[in-house]
Amino acid sequence: MTIQEEIQLGESRTLEFKKELPAESLKWIKTIAAFANGAGGRLVIGVSNQREIIGISKETDIFELKDKISDTISQMCTLQLMYDIYQESIKNKVLIVVEVFPGNDTPYFIKSFGKENGTFIRLDATTRNADIMTIDELELRGKRRYYDELPFTELDVTENDIATLCNEFSKRAIFGKA
Repeated sequence: MTIQEEIQLGESRTLEFKKELPAESLKWIKTIAAFANGAGGRLVIGVSNQREIIGISKETDIFELKDKISDTISQMCTLQLMYDIYQESIKNKVLIVVEVFPGNDTPYFIKSFGKENGTFIRLDATTRNADIMTIDELELRGKRRYYDELPFTELDVTENDIATLCNEFSKRAIFGKA
């Protein structure tokens, strides 16, 4: 799907619009971190929330703007995010696209806020603070571990439980029954 087609569909879990890059970095950097913590996404600068293609001002130095975005991401976010910044031309108007790739080392967060307050996720077309359970899940994902792999130390396992389990495994292995 092209950027133009995505713009027509509107903002989503993986797409955010800004008419221009806000002077206050926190207004967009939270979304960048949220994209890295989720399925990735694109911040498109030069499009209004009403899906109107405005473009980047002709007075704007595109290369300087791209450098500013890159520097801000590097300075404000931790761990290091993977992203690409490029420009698209639609209807003779230039847009800047910041494409953030889903991260492997989650959670990604705003350094100055710390992990607990600076971890963000996308819910539909909004950026929200991650709750403690979500942060825990992101940490496990970053370690390539999942809840169903964690030991459950409060469970008492008897010899009879082990024998029953072994018996079930044997039946399935021999007879292929579920």
